[in-house]
Amino acid sequence: MSIPTDVITIAKVCADPCSYAAREELYRQAMLVMQCSLVTGGVGAANVAAGTVAIPTTAGGTLLVAARDTRTRVTVYNTTTTPAYVGTGVVSSTNGAYLPGVVGASLTFYTTAALKALSTSGTINLSYVEEYN
Repeated sequence: MSIPTDVITIAKVCADPCSYAAREELYRQAMLVMQCSLVTGGVGAANVAAGTVAIPTTAGGTLLVAARDTRTRVTVYNTTTTPAYVGTGVVSSTNGAYLPGVVGASLTFYTTAALKALSTSGTINLSYVEEYN
């Protein structure tokens, strides 16, 4: 038996997963669960917010995105060729996550906490996309 790939069949199986659970090996079941998540919207959040913030070299970091209790994740993008450090609380080059100085470089954080950033040289722009419910 093969795993269905058309959306209608997958939606039917997702509606009644027990009818499919006893068939084939675990790998195929795992693939089906992944397909169900894509069809039923089991991945992601209900809302998206985006923004761009000027980040200087200020000690401790500058607020990039405020805390949000319903956040599922936030992705930070570098829009410049200058590296930065990103994290929660007081951010420095020793405790922040390194964001390379490559246009389009990104870091994803699965946190509800506020994120701060610190430029390594001059003021740069960092963008973010936040997913929340």
